[in-house]
Amino acid sequence: MTAIAIHKDRQGFTLIELMVVIAIIGILATYAMPKYQSYIAKARLTNVLSVSHSYMKEKALYFGQDASWGTPADLQRDQTQLASSFDFVDSVQLLTLKDMQVVTTGSNRLLLQYRLKNLPGVEGRVDMKFSLRPNQNTGANMNFKCYVHKPASAPLTPSSIPDGCELYDF
Repeated sequence: MTAIAIHKDRQGFTLIELMVVIAIIGILATYAMPKYQSYIAKARLTNVLSVSHSYMKEKALYFGQDASWGTPADLQRDQTQLASSFDFVDSVQLLTLKDMQVVTTGSNRLLLQYRLKNLPGVEGRVDMKFSLRPNQNTGANMNFKCYVHKPASAPLTPSSIPDGCELYDF
């Protein structure tokens, strides 16, 4: 009879109870991991958007005063500073365009392109492009556009793209 009393006093979980808990955690993790990866990707893209939008505002003011985007040396310095702003950016390209030709002066469009790396759950590159050009009618107001180009195989969805950007497959 004392053996039964000792057995009742034992505390702990049975193997079945532990296996059920592990199974529940596995199911929750399967659902949560893609959501987490999407959240991190959107946070990184939003960070790039925020920095780039501020930069483009500054350039729009400069263009309004000087009718240019700056000297090639200024643009090279800006490109280097933008590249060093993020640890998940592979490269940054800052171009001035006029009629889709790369020029150094007198251009009417500024293009900023990032090649992103290490986005969670995304294999391959993701390009984020920003375009800034004077309004054709007034010349004073600026048109700002944001595009996210992703590989067709990437699991980025429109919900993981920051507001104000358009999603394109390539």
